[in-house]
Amino acid sequence: MNFLTNPRRFLFFTGKGGVCKTSIACPAALRLAVTERRVLLVSTDPASNVSQVFNMATGNRITPIPAVPGLDAFEIDPQAAAQTYRNRCSGQCAGGCHPPCRASRGGSVVGSGTSRRRASARTGR
Repeated sequence: MNFLTNPRRFLFFTGKGGVCKTSIACPAALRLAVTERRVLLVSTDPASNVSQVFNMATGNRITPIPAVPGLDAFEIDPQAAAQTYRNRCSGQCAGGCHPPCRASRGGSVVGSGTSRRRASARTGR
């Protein structure tokens, strides 16, 4: 595991559900913190179980892990983060909206590449 001996500033563990992202990210964070690095372990998984791994409540705030100096955990609630973004955008849209704000208020924004893929799927081209 060379990524632990000479880590980059940011490490991302990604993949579809059930591929052990948390099971790899938590021990990696622990290992890096034990080697006297400051580590912030962030999960954006709606079904995150980082709290269970460390046997303590972390939740939607940066929380120090007392048993491991230098390790903090943060479980972002994606629904709450999206609502915070929508609230911020709706306050900024009084004079007209740019596409991301329009989407957050119920309109839709689809990138041109996505539109082409959808059109191709319907027409077979």
